Amino acid sequence: MAIPFKALRFPETGQPQTWNIALWRNHPRDIKSSATNFPRDRDSKCSICQFDQIRGFNNIKQGHNLQLTPTLTLGRADSKNAQGDWVNGDVESDVGLDIRWGMTQDIVLNATINPDFSNVEADDGQLDINKTFALFYNEKRPFFLDGSDYFSSNQLNLVHTRNIVDPDVGAKITGKINSHSFGVMMADDKRTDFLLPFSESSDIVQLDSASKSFVGRYKSDVGERSSAGVLLTSRSADDYRNDMLAVDGVYNINDAHQITYLVARSESDNPLQVQQDYSLAAQQTDNAVSLNYQYFTGDDNIYVEYNRIGQDFRADMGFVGQSDYQKLVVGGGHNWYLKDNKTVNRVRINGDWDKTYRLSDDQLLEQEIEGYINLWFNSYSAFVSAGVLARERHYAGELFDEYKVSTWLEGRPIADLYVSLYVSHGDSIDYDNVRLGQNWYVESVINWQISDEWELLVGNYYDTLDIDGSNLYNAYLADAVLSYQFDMRNQIRLNVQYTHINRTPGLYLQPEDYADSESYVQTQLLYSYKVNPQTLIYVGYGDFGLDTAESNGYRRTDRQVFAKFSYAWQY
Repeated sequence: MAIPFKALRFPETGQPQTWNIALWRNHPRDIKSSATNFPRDRDSKCSICQFDQIRGFNNIKQGHNLQLTPTLTLGRADSKNAQGDWVNGDVESDVGLDIRWGMTQDIVLNATINPDFSNVEADDGQLDINKTFALFYNEKRPFFLDGSDYFSSNQLNLVHTRNIVDPDVGAKITGKINSHSFGVMMADDKRTDFLLPFSESSDIVQLDSASKSFVGRYKSDVGERSSAGVLLTSRSADDYRNDMLAVDGVYNINDAHQITYLVARSESDNPLQVQQDYSLAAQQTDNAVSLNYQYFTGDDNIYVEYNRIGQDFRADMGFVGQSDYQKLVVGGGHNWYLKDNKTVNRVRINGDWDKTYRLSDDQLLEQEIEGYINLWFNSYSAFVSAGVLARERHYAGELFDEYKVSTWLEGRPIADLYVSLYVSHGDSIDYDNVRLGQNWYVESVINWQISDEWELLVGNYYDTLDIDGSNLYNAYLADAVLSYQFDMRNQIRLNVQYTHINRTPGLYLQPEDYADSESYVQTQLLYSYKVNPQTLIYVGYGDFGLDTAESNGYRRTDRQVFAKFSYAWQY
């Protein structure tokens, strides 16, 4: 492994330097073993404090720290008309430019002009059925991932760059000088999407207007292991604005005790359509508070967390999916390390209790207690967890009692095969019809390194709900990725996502709104040639098809072909 100096930041002093280094080798075979170059103290939460130090690197020099990456994207999207004939779209092309400049050894500028921010990788499959809160998807775009840690906040997710959907231009500066770190990010977006939270649900709002986004972050180290910072976000469009200011920090009393805090305030201006659709005031202003205490050693941990999110608090540049509540959580666990046991090497018992009230009317939203026992085995890197949960939950004016059991298993039957299985069973609210049902949820993952070239990753997700012994729905999602690695740079990958949902419309209060069954298939075939994450070629094909009562059998409705070329010049 070789890391060029021009890819790193360091002072050019001409004198010997001291760097921290950690090497870790996991060896998952019949008995899992690990090897490191430093002794690890499980009673300390600070990993980097324990790394080995190496001294040397005399007279090393950085590059000019300038990288220019022009990009060319080509694509065509076709769709079928009402008669079932393909209507070919126009071939569209875009030229863009990404710039990364190490202005100094401590400060980096990223800029992008007319970027292609489409996801080459498909999002992980998720079942979106019988849910009231919006689904969360991870950021995968390189421009936003580079330096993203500079914008993170404690406790709440106040910066989620997936809200910036289709920008014309973007720029950010990140850096750290001595104990002071900072980041500034700006983007002009062709769209305006944001998450609108409530006490029992959330929704994605899409405005038909362009927007401007701004994020500013400053954080200072306090002592050796504590920090304090401030975060400002702003989003604005026609008749719309959201500003949010937060102060947060981490205070480490010692190796075992830590306090994390966050206080935030937001102000929002809502356009008339949003006011009417969601019964909101023209202006919203409110506060959020989040506090967390943790006691941590290698054997024990205890935590207490309190969140108070005002009814009108919004973080439109982030992902805060619930508002109008206060919640207290108390939990912890204990580990037993069994050095001489030939079967089990570790046992852990953990659990928590929490209680949530709605702020606007002091209504109990949830009271829950759960507990788990976890076992780590010597053979096959196996792990088993079993848990029970008892919950009282409020929804749409009613209180429901839920009881569930669950189990999680994972391991490596052979060195190149990872498998996992999660199963839960118990009471679950039917949110569409506001009643209690019996739910089974099953999730499995298989990751098989078939050979040096072939790899298969399959995720299966199954969700079913019964009402008084009759099946309301069952939903299944399969997400499979098969890839072939020609060599270090060349890969071809096939991704298939299949979703099938069966319902019994007669069991719904409004049966006319639901179909007996529906199926969706999304495929993507992608060839990639990568010299590095910036110098690459993508050529791909994707399509989407469905099978519903209206489609009268499976039919493809959309297809796309696309290509992307980029080359990074480094100076």
